[in-house]
Amino acid sequence: MRPNVGDATSPAKNPKFVDPNTLFNRVNNLYDSGRLQEAVGEPGANDLLEHTNDNLVRNKQILRNQNAAKAVGKAVGVGAALTGGAKVNHIFDPETGLLPIQSSK
Repeated sequence: MRPNVGDATSPAKNPKFVDPNTLFNRVNNLYDSGRLQEAVGEPGANDLLEHTNDNLVRNKQILRNQNAAKAVGKAVGVGAALTGGAKVNHIFDPETGLLPIQSSK
């Protein structure tokens, strides 16, 4: 949304999404060409490049954690199916994996 166009609720109705990989590559290319430094100055260019890199790293961590959570969810679902629908509570131990702590029907 452009400044002075529309109202404050418009972006909430039509959100825009940015791919962190694409954003980082474009900012990095602008930085390499020197155009980013011309536009926002050296400190601003460094800050923008650092923030886009941090965002890219955080996004990769989030995706990795989501995939791990999906795998655990599938494993727990399969485990529940194998126990005949018994409720199995687990805790996560990073060294040994999932540990059953109690089971009940």
